[in-house]
Amino acid sequence: MAEIKLYRTYEHYRDPVIDEVTEAIEKENLLKKPGIVAEIATLSPGTVAKWLDGTTRRPQYATVMAVMGALGYQRGNFRHVERLNVAEALKAAKKWKERQEAKKANAKERLIAARKAAKAGHASGATA
Repeated sequence: MAEIKLYRTYEHYRDPVIDEVTEAIEKENLLKKPGIVAEIATLSPGTVAKWLDGTTRRPQYATVMAVMGALGYQRGNFRHVERLNVAEALKAAKKWKERQEAKKANAKERLIAARKAAKAGHASGATA
């Protein structure tokens, strides 16, 4: 079974870069024309539409740069918005990771129980 990797800072919201891309698309008056944006960026129309409707939460860097470059934007710089408290950040990251591991273990237990129940149901149905 494939594992989906989640990052603590992305747990409840989509990637902020989508908001930046959406803003750039809006500035070009193309917000209601994702097909045009996709065409000039040489992407599939579905890719841009999924960004704009919120389906995509973590877009690929290459596709973001394709859209932004096609719209005439260059890669920007990160800016520092808050002072890092290393001890607090480590504590929060550890707590988040523990929650994710507990969720994963719980999901695995539920899957095993469901498989056992299905197998038991199948076995009792076969003898009847």
